[in-house]
Amino acid sequence: MSSGGGASKTTKHRRTKPMVVPQHARSAALLSPSNPFASEEEDHPPMLKVSLSSISKLEVRSLKRRLTAELDEVRSLIAQFDPQGGNFTTGSMGKGGNKKLKTGNGVKRGDKGTVQIFKKCLNLLTKLMKHKDGWVFNVPVDAKGFGLHDYHTIVKEPMDLGTVKAKLGEGLYESPLEFAEDVRLTFNNAILYNPVGHEVHSMAKFLLSMFEEKWAPIEVQYHNLHREIK
Repeated sequence: MSSGGGASKTTKHRRTKPMVVPQHARSAALLSPSNPFASEEEDHPPMLKVSLSSISKLEVRSLKRRLTAELDEVRSLIAQFDPQGGNFTTGSMGKGGNKKLKTGNGVKRGDKGTVQIFKKCLNLLTKLMKHKDGWVFNVPVDAKGFGLHDYHTIVKEPMDLGTVKAKLGEGLYESPLEFAEDVRLTFNNAILYNPVGHEVHSMAKFLLSMFEEKWAPIEVQYHNLHREIK
């Protein structure tokens, strides 16, 4: 679903002072997504200023939406990674969940190599969710709302990309392999329930193929890291 609107020509704006990005947003931006392990010890990061007198009201609204979306993504990443010690946390920062965990194969999540792999998992998941066909799989199937009375009879273990993202953000995956299994489960459920020729069946097969192609090098990196640690 999309929305749009026209922008009227404006010759003068009431607000002429530059909009300053808040301190917490500036410091968080140093960490991710482009550089998740940048040091927080930079006391005076450059200040981003945008002159509101030089852009239209529509552009101001667009800028606010973009900054809000980027800030939410940064906060999500910060909740996962401890840039001070490299610890992969089990929840939000500041709630005491800073203990290092071990993956199913004995690799500590605090290792930077593993943290980078989980970061790639998040990036891949984001691409799937933002794909033009991804919206179908971003939330749990509302079987009751859609009148799919046999859905839970056929699909024994429901899964969706939004749930995968939440589990990833909360540190519930012991290894990237578990993340991959849930992504596959999401699409395989749709392929199982919807017959061949159904639009959702085709969308699920396409996104599953896209996932497998982009997941393959991540899995290789994970196994190589595991061999190095052994």
